[in-house]
Amino acid sequence: MDTNAFSRAWDLLHYVRFHKWTIYVSSLVSGLLFVLLVILLGLFVDLIVNRGRIPNFAQLSPREQSHFIEHWRTIPEEQREKAVRDIGFPEFETPPAKPDKLPPDQQFRWRQYRQIVEAADDDIPPLPAEATADTLKDWAARRKISGDLGRLAAIEHEARWKAGVRNALATRVSKSAADKYMPALESPNDLQMPGFGEEDRRPFGLLGLVVDQQGTTLGRMSALVARYIPWTWSAEHPNSGYLMTLFFAASSIVILRGILLVWLKDAAAVASLEVVTRLRRSIYHHTARQGAMTISEDSVRESVTLFTKQVEDVHEAVYYRLSQQIRAAILIIVLLALAFVANLWLAVASVLFAGLIWVFAGQMTAAFRRQGSGANRVTTHRLALLLESLGLIRLVKLYLMELFNQARIERQLTDYASAHLKRSRGEALAKPLLYTLSGLAGITFIYLAGRVVLNDGLSLPRLAVLIVSVVGIFQPMRKLFGGRKIMKHGHSSAAEVYEFLDRKGDVATYPDAEFLPGVAKSIEFADVSVKQPGTNVKLLDQVSIKIRAGQRIGIVGSNPDEQIALVSLIPRFLDPAEGSVKIDGRDVKWVTQDSLRTQIGLVLQHNLVFNDTVANNIGCGDTSYPLPQIIEAAKLAHAHQFIQKLPYGYETPIGELGHSLRPGEQFRIALARAILRDPSLYVIEEPTEHFDEVTKDLLDDTLARVLPGTTVIFLPHRMSTLRDCDRIFMMHQGKVIAEGNHRELINENELYRHLYYLEFNPFADQAAS
Repeated sequence: MDTNAFSRAWDLLHYVRFHKWTIYVSSLVSGLLFVLLVILLGLFVDLIVNRGRIPNFAQLSPREQSHFIEHWRTIPEEQREKAVRDIGFPEFETPPAKPDKLPPDQQFRWRQYRQIVEAADDDIPPLPAEATADTLKDWAARRKISGDLGRLAAIEHEARWKAGVRNALATRVSKSAADKYMPALESPNDLQMPGFGEEDRRPFGLLGLVVDQQGTTLGRMSALVARYIPWTWSAEHPNSGYLMTLFFAASSIVILRGILLVWLKDAAAVASLEVVTRLRRSIYHHTARQGAMTISEDSVRESVTLFTKQVEDVHEAVYYRLSQQIRAAILIIVLLALAFVANLWLAVASVLFAGLIWVFAGQMTAAFRRQGSGANRVTTHRLALLLESLGLIRLVKLYLMELFNQARIERQLTDYASAHLKRSRGEALAKPLLYTLSGLAGITFIYLAGRVVLNDGLSLPRLAVLIVSVVGIFQPMRKLFGGRKIMKHGHSSAAEVYEFLDRKGDVATYPDAEFLPGVAKSIEFADVSVKQPGTNVKLLDQVSIKIRAGQRIGIVGSNPDEQIALVSLIPRFLDPAEGSVKIDGRDVKWVTQDSLRTQIGLVLQHNLVFNDTVANNIGCGDTSYPLPQIIEAAKLAHAHQFIQKLPYGYETPIGELGHSLRPGEQFRIALARAILRDPSLYVIEEPTEHFDEVTKDLLDDTLARVLPGTTVIFLPHRMSTLRDCDRIFMMHQGKVIAEGNHRELINENELYRHLYYLEFNPFADQAAS
């Protein structure tokens, strides 16, 4: 696979940089939007599971409790003090100067206030999940307190938790959010045991997520959203507002992503079309520089194949990469990143499982493919033998071979059944094994995820995000692997296209070339040799011909390619490998191609007309030829009469896709095209079809009026043309083997007589039949 050739085609996208970058940006943004959708799904799961509630301290997991205590100590002391005052210690806004002089009950509240604020390691109560009678007694001994120790520890933890929640909401969202959770108390209030009734299970909408994810990126983003979109928590029913926000956000993302994908597809279509248009334009121009196209049908077919099938393969590959591959690759990357953020080790485990399944599936598929190919060969061979045995019935009956042939049939049936069963078992085992492995990997992943969740290493919303991210990777992976065939064809076709475009042109233009005014004296072929492209067979071998200006010359031979190769040297459709072509003593290589080709009127049977209007067929789209001049040329060619009868006259479309014309009418239009330019040299290949007498008379009249005094080279197919030629050159196997007028050659050259009889004698076909 030639990646360099496809890279050259890909580089053509720099002509449409805007569309190219539109695709890159749209692919990236659509991938990020998909990630946002997955995150919104996680938020929805969190809302359904936790109902927007803020738990009590006792409802937290041991890990969460320890994390909160550590986080509490990192909060600036001033913020801790204010938060604790707001939950029931407003009297300590101004700290007492001498706490030991306070009344006993105030001293107790002061100590309680400071203990909640400071949360020192040697003074904090045991966590609920770790509390035992001994740990509570040790804590009470350090505090020098007595009573219901479990209750006292729970009250202190809950007070610190509420203060921490209020502080988080006040600093990250707003004071209103903190008051929504728990209004600031303006009078002293005794701390209470944490409640577990419905009044303590109130929904807070998005604030529940802000508290649950505090300290994480998701928590900070949620707090930012809660600050600027307060209806996600401030409504009478906070969860409804939060759910509605999720709905509108997801809907907006889906709509925006759909618009981006439409934009991306459109940009990919425009960009890929630009690539193939430039490739086709290059093929067209390079084809014009390849002289082989004028004499070799194989070369023309090669160009047509490149122009259509190969370029279309490149088109599909470029479009696939722009519209699918880039987007799929970006989506895989962002989903993997999201999965790793959700949980590193589970994401690594899922990637390892997928890799193992992919490697195993690849090896298994390759093994079954080899087994199936061998079995197919065997079944094909055995089936051929069975068919042969069926065809031996006459022989079997005649020579009493029933038992022998029956044994052969049974043996062949057994071999066929064995090979077919082997192939079928391979196909039958492949998919079930793959599904079984995938199922086992999925079950193992669920088990590992369950262990992580049960050990408080992962929340259910994060697990949902992880699963959706991992599952979401498979669709873009399928697109990537499904497009390998498209890309393979695109690379191989690009290699063929650029191999053609890198070929050196046959005809070079020299900067100091001279202008050719016309054919005034002679045309001379001096020892010219031409090889057939692709085969290196010599079409012309040291051919020398001299034509005086004003002569009518006929070129005949058994191989039309030799005649076409010879006349193609004059307008420099190709240059000879050896020798030279001269007009009035000047080598045609040293005259400008435009001035040379302007002096030549070429009428060849290939492409007599093309798909366009009659006027454009004659004038070739050259605006310097007005319609009256085109009509005059058509009149000289006796084409004006039938053109007027066409549906739209000179504006009637003709060609394969237009109005159908008879061969004689097409030939006259081609003659009008040559006459319009008033050349000093005509090269005319006559049609091989036999014309009716009226058409022959019209053509003879045209040639009689236009050609006198003009140099003409005929590739004749009519007897009258042969008789009118001043000289005829007989070609055979690349050489000129005879020359003279018609009478001389018919009398002196046996090969010419034979050719004349086969091709020019109108009764030859009847005699042969």
